[in-house]
Amino acid sequence: MSTLSKRSAGSHALPPSKRRDLRQTPQLPTADDLNVPLTEPSDLLATFTAQTEHKLLTNLLNDPALRPGVIAHIHALLADGYPAYVSSIRTRADRATEPLREPSDYRQKKMISIGDHAEACMPFLHDVVRVARLPFPGAAKQAFELLREIHDHSMPDYENVGDDEEKRTQFDEAVDDLLAGLLRRLRELGDKEALDENWLKELHDELQGAAEHCQENFDMEDLFAKTISLLEDCLAIEIGSSDEEGQPEEGDSQVQTEQ
Repeated sequence: MSTLSKRSAGSHALPPSKRRDLRQTPQLPTADDLNVPLTEPSDLLATFTAQTEHKLLTNLLNDPALRPGVIAHIHALLADGYPAYVSSIRTRADRATEPLREPSDYRQKKMISIGDHAEACMPFLHDVVRVARLPFPGAAKQAFELLREIHDHSMPDYENVGDDEEKRTQFDEAVDDLLAGLLRRLRELGDKEALDENWLKELHDELQGAAEHCQENFDMEDLFAKTISLLEDCLAIEIGSSDEEGQPEEGDSQVQTEQ
């Protein structure tokens, strides 16, 4: 008999009780466990629902003595987790506007107004502000790009009717105000890309093109007016600085002339 056959025969020869001992059995509770206080973190967390978690966190944040420590812990957790938060905002914005972009019945498109897209995206502006306020490097840039994506989600289709302009205008003005504010913050923080003339010009041309497109097709006037004006001011400063750097100093020009 081969070694393998001997092993197989030997294992089959074990009585059932011995074979059960070889397996790892789960540790099941006993009556004694009923008297153990519910204080272990794993046991407490197992009882939590989303509502319980929200209520507990709210109570902790509302306690003046505990709030600083709780906020510090939250910031520490978000340091690694906030990109996932940003990603979740993108996903929710996409889901919120999908029924408007692709309604089940094509005829519904003609009943969707240009304000409906904006209204669907309004709640996410608060998320943009929260991202910008996170105390981490790159948060302002993340918020800036996120806001541009959310505004893209809010853009109507050609089939949409042009009424309900009040909501549309309210949303666009809020986006413009936030974009300008975030751009100022990026420059204050010394973000290299926000200080780069090529990036400023590219962003200016993109927003200017979008504004002209929306005015032509949807009568949406003054889109991104505040941000475009700020970009033009920034570009004027950058171009002026570049010209000054490229010009020789007065003393140098005199020497070159004499030579």
